[in-house]
Amino acid sequence: MCSLRLNFHLKKWQEPGFDSDVLIVVLDNCVGQNKSQNVLKFFAMLSVLKYKKVVLFYLIPGHSHMIADRVVAWLKNKIKTTNIYHPHGVVEKANSINTVEAKFFSVGGGDTPFCSGWRTFLPKHFPGQMPGGYTGNYMFEFDAGVCTYRQLATTPDAEAQQVSLLPAGWRAERVRGDLISRELFGSTDPKEWTMQNVTLPNAAPKEMTAKKLKSLAKKYCTIPVEYRSYYPDVTDVDVGTSDEEEGAAAVPVIKKRPKRKAMAQGAAKPKRSKKYALAKGTRSIMSFFSPLQ
Repeated sequence: MCSLRLNFHLKKWQEPGFDSDVLIVVLDNCVGQNKSQNVLKFFAMLSVLKYKKVVLFYLIPGHSHMIADRVVAWLKNKIKTTNIYHPHGVVEKANSINTVEAKFFSVGGGDTPFCSGWRTFLPKHFPGQMPGGYTGNYMFEFDAGVCTYRQLATTPDAEAQQVSLLPAGWRAERVRGDLISRELFGSTDPKEWTMQNVTLPNAAPKEMTAKKLKSLAKKYCTIPVEYRSYYPDVTDVDVGTSDEEEGAAAVPVIKKRPKRKAMAQGAAKPKRSKKYALAKGTRSIMSFFSPLQ
């Protein structure tokens, strides 16, 4: 995620006329992807490299209907009942949606934005740690590597907490920014800040497990020839018995339903109290409605 975010911001910084000093981001409240220690240190890095202030707003858990969820729903409607054999097919369907611009990045390709080593690079330059319980807050502000966080945007400043993620004694953010940019891009010139110049190692593609290779080998003949170069070679994969043979050889196991525990006395649905019984002659609610003319 750090690589994708960096790729997005680098392209923004290269756009003509871009001069924003403040970055405001609205994020889903997913701790693992959006609120981990490394993610916050990444945004602290942006506050040192380019922006004077970075503000993160996290949505309160619930049905937020944020734009990312809606895009996924739109894409699901586009690709249902469609056979897709290559990620470019997903990109084509996504780009047919108004306001959506999709692109496929091949891991290990020449234009890949996926880098590894963030878990080493970020703690090296931002060794400070967010204290325990910080994930219960929903607003974070980064100013030159210093994080000010509060529970809600309406929380008064007196209740906000502050922690520096920089090494002890570091206050000159320009010097720190030059040090980070020189190690990350090999240059302090923003014009040379590109994903191609990132010094972190490229992420290696993940290899398919034997189980997935066997599953792919069984379906390989259904893949059109023009798309097969995208998939790993499965000519030497031992397919073994087919699904039909496995199903015929399998011995059915009948699981007995566990007996329901006897309900405690008085735990059943309570009987209607006579105290609240309708009085004789009370009209039904349906009598207050008339059929449509």
